[in-house]
Amino acid sequence: MSSDQPGAVEVDMRKTYWLGALGANAAAGALSLAAASHLPDPFPIHWDANGQPNGFAPLAIGLSLIPVMGVLITGLLAVITRFAKPETAKDLLAKTGVATATFMFGIHGLTLYAATTPGMGLSLGPFMVLMGGFFAALGWMLRDVEPNKFAGFRTKWTFADETVWKLTHEFGAKTMVVGGVLAALAGVLVPGAVGFWLAFAALMLGATLPVPYSWMLHRARHG
Repeated sequence: MSSDQPGAVEVDMRKTYWLGALGANAAAGALSLAAASHLPDPFPIHWDANGQPNGFAPLAIGLSLIPVMGVLITGLLAVITRFAKPETAKDLLAKTGVATATFMFGIHGLTLYAATTPGMGLSLGPFMVLMGGFFAALGWMLRDVEPNKFAGFRTKWTFADETVWKLTHEFGAKTMVVGGVLAALAGVLVPGAVGFWLAFAALMLGATLPVPYSWMLHRARHG
């Protein structure tokens, strides 16, 4: 497709996003290979709200779990993108693909580092910064998406009225960005499980507030 055709720039950008996602997944796999000889077996794969390990797996599984999940998620999103309409939904899914792969690469790095430390505890501050940043990025990307079947705040009220859809996504972008920032701050400023649960609450509120907001908008517009 030539660059002067309608939509060519968007298609080229989506290709760039998918290449970025594949690159992040490949980097996660390369990180596993580079660190393999320095890691314990069994390998921690789950931590509690205090960052203490409470689940283990054979080293081979621990090293491959996140890279394989990243590839599967990227592939699934790429397949969904082929069927998604309109173009803004395709763009959103492609951006989500690279954001998710990058986030998972960061989490993989944290888990590998945790496995090399005494007690194998996970650093909750950096974890929640990554989580909050990822959540805020997803929210910001949602702000301009048009009505579709695959992504966004898909309630019966947003589907019933395009204005409600638009306003809900503008509102949801703000609540998710704020929720992500608050989650990151809670993870850094409040130690231990309290910080984790405060961050979790901020993320949940950011994601769920747009649902009742869409109902209130629809009721205000239609009675």
